[in-house]
Amino acid sequence: MTWDVRLLAIVEYDGTDFAGFQLQAHDGVSTRTVQAELEQAVAPLTGQGTRIAGAGRTDSGVHAAGQVVHLDTEAYLARDLPRFLRAWNARLPDDVRVHEVRPVPGHVHARYSAISRTYCYRIVNAPICPPLLRRYSHHVRTPLALAAMSEGARHLVGRHDFAPFAAREGPGSTRREVLRVRVTEQWAVRPLIWHTFPQSVVEAPSRLAGPAGSTNAPRLFEGTRVVAVEIEANAFLRHMMRRIVGTLVEVGQGSLSTGEVAAILAGGEKHRVGQSAPARGLCLQHVRYDLDAYDLDTADARSQGTESE
Repeated sequence: MTWDVRLLAIVEYDGTDFAGFQLQAHDGVSTRTVQAELEQAVAPLTGQGTRIAGAGRTDSGVHAAGQVVHLDTEAYLARDLPRFLRAWNARLPDDVRVHEVRPVPGHVHARYSAISRTYCYRIVNAPICPPLLRRYSHHVRTPLALAAMSEGARHLVGRHDFAPFAAREGPGSTRREVLRVRVTEQWAVRPLIWHTFPQSVVEAPSRLAGPAGSTNAPRLFEGTRVVAVEIEANAFLRHMMRRIVGTLVEVGQGSLSTGEVAAILAGGEKHRVGQSAPARGLCLQHVRYDLDAYDLDTADARSQGTESE
């Protein structure tokens, strides 16, 4: 006799060629989504009609390194999860992969049992955007002041009405709790070959280095500056993360003051919010649950409202 079992899985995907995570159909024609690919690939293993629920309904073009999904299936499949995982991945397209699968109690829900989600937005802050980074970052040429961005981001922490940062106000509460915000500087090092050149080239001739003491002199060994905005919250409104990033970019460029971030939240003035940053720079990094409650790496607390980014 077989019994139903719930499986929780960690999924990674490149969202570039997807219309988002959730199943969609327009005029009866289905668009390519991550959920559809996962369900189509697992159906031969579990039987037709297997539905998958995700922790976050990422939008078109948004990526995920740590999306979490669950599905219900028959108990015998859980007896050899490594084999099940290999078979599932073998049927998936190259831009989606399942990294881990484990059985969980039936009341665990990928979306409703999550305590928080962490999204990271990456900005290439350099004159030139490396082609290898262009699918996963937003290119901003103007130098960004990280100290100002961090100060502006500090006002977001806590429980607020984030309606000004939402794409549109639908039913339900627009209050969310931001647990943590971090703005950091990273460097993507280009594959340089200067070690194969004569020392005179490596040391940068004066005609390349510019006037003595010049701050505008090109530096041959410098990598590409990447600014990362990471936010952990109990849940996100649609486009909330991308509008926050667009606003922080304006703070970093000096066109908005750090105090205006707090004023936007307090006054609900949507027109003062920066332009929504492109989807390609956004990635769902991690979903957190309660380790003690589920013996998982993740809490039995229900997120309010809709989780979408």
